[in-house]
Amino acid sequence: MAKVDLLEGAGGLVRPIERKRGTAPDNPERSWEPERVQLCGQGLLLRVAGYVCDEGLLVFAESRERVLVRFDDALVDRTLCLLAELRHTAGRDEPPAPLLDSPKCPRCSLVGICLPDETNALAGRQELPLRRLMPHDPSARPVYVSEQGAVVGRDGGRLEIKRKGELVASVRLLDVSQLCIFGNVQVSTQLLRELFVREIPTCWFSYGGWFSGIAEGLPSKHVELRRQQVIMSAQGGLDIARRMVAGKIKNSRTLLRRNAREGQPDALRRLATGAVAALTATSFGSLLGIEGAAARTYFSMLPAMLRTEHQLPGATFAWDGRNRRPPLDAINCLLSYAYSLLVKELTVTCLAVGFDPYFGFYQRPRFGRPALALDLAEEFRPLLADSLVLNLINNGEVGAADFVVRAGVSA
Repeated sequence: MAKVDLLEGAGGLVRPIERKRGTAPDNPERSWEPERVQLCGQGLLLRVAGYVCDEGLLVFAESRERVLVRFDDALVDRTLCLLAELRHTAGRDEPPAPLLDSPKCPRCSLVGICLPDETNALAGRQELPLRRLMPHDPSARPVYVSEQGAVVGRDGGRLEIKRKGELVASVRLLDVSQLCIFGNVQVSTQLLRELFVREIPTCWFSYGGWFSGIAEGLPSKHVELRRQQVIMSAQGGLDIARRMVAGKIKNSRTLLRRNAREGQPDALRRLATGAVAALTATSFGSLLGIEGAAARTYFSMLPAMLRTEHQLPGATFAWDGRNRRPPLDAINCLLSYAYSLLVKELTVTCLAVGFDPYFGFYQRPRFGRPALALDLAEEFRPLLADSLVLNLINNGEVGAADFVVRAGVSA
């Protein structure tokens, strides 16, 4: 099976045409071997289909040049030889080694998956310094709709939010990474179909922010990825869990070192010791103990990172430690909310790349627990959630009026 840009001919005599964006190379053939092999492969398939095909054309758009490629015996033999090598490579249990220091790799869309420099360095095939990978920051952002009674629909290529027939907001679908619905908000079928096509998930929450469910298009077709995930989860994944916990402790230590005003040295020393101990833990039980001790040390220093003039409901600065379900004071309320948003984002990300968010390596799988999303959240909690809460409080962006206290519990 092949996809031909253009096919010209009459009767049973045809020739394929391939369009190329650049210029023809300055060599005797006026083309590169991969281009000739591609064209010859198309010609061989046309022959199998009953056509007479002895030549093809390469059309270079920049130089506006047409290069004739004849399917002689040498090119046919070379094409069949490369096809045999391709089948042999595809049938192997292990993928081939990445290219060495190739200028093509940084521009490849799969470089973040293949990781050629990292793989070659670990295998001892490369001594050159690793080229940095720059993560792409997409312009698309989540859209949160909390206006009760609103209707979210589609008008052409835009997402529109209306209430009682009046337009509240309009956003280009190109700028939407996910749609988050809170409470009694309606979503049109037309919009859902378009979101499925664009692989944009829709998340539903209760009015109070409880994650209720998610809708997306067809699930990932990467079956082998999920199979390997289940195998690793069943085997325990202790090594992965050790690195997750060590990363969490190191990030907590970094946040504490940058923000605490007093009492740092002893806490920093204990956290550094905990990070080293996590990497050598021999069981999940000991790893849980190491993480718990590090968490107590870290949260005991939380008041030292807060400005005391911004008073919030509950035991704000007479800090009694972390509590939840429900959180008993404003700080724990903010932390729980930030953690829930982080886990939601990671659940959506797991589904987007083909992982099952319920099969984890550190958090034990159980009914209703997105274990893998919780695992991935461990390292990011200090950097994303805790730092956000600290900034909100220390900059005075939240105050007592932003909370509702019922039966002594902040919300």
